[in-house]
Amino acid sequence: MTAGDLDFYDVDVTWDRASQVTLVEDNVFAGYDVSYTLDDLNRLTKAEEGTWNGSSITSRTRQQIWELDQLGNWERDKLDLDGDGVF
Repeated sequence: MTAGDLDFYDVDVTWDRASQVTLVEDNVFAGYDVSYTLDDLNRLTKAEEGTWNGSSITSRTRQQIWELDQLGNWERDKLDLDGDGVF
């Protein structure tokens, strides 16, 4: 890399044993890391965006929670656009 080079996209991705993405760490922009939570059937149930501190998301900037029925259909989709816990 030369002095004028700039990374526009550089992420580290973490997968679980079932090859599901559980974490995306943004190495370019601070505060845009995303942690994903899956249920026992490997269905996405929660996404938290903010700063990854090595074990959890801190300084949360966005959160989305999906409540699923037995077939995996959305029963409820809750979106928190500023991370304050108010949906």
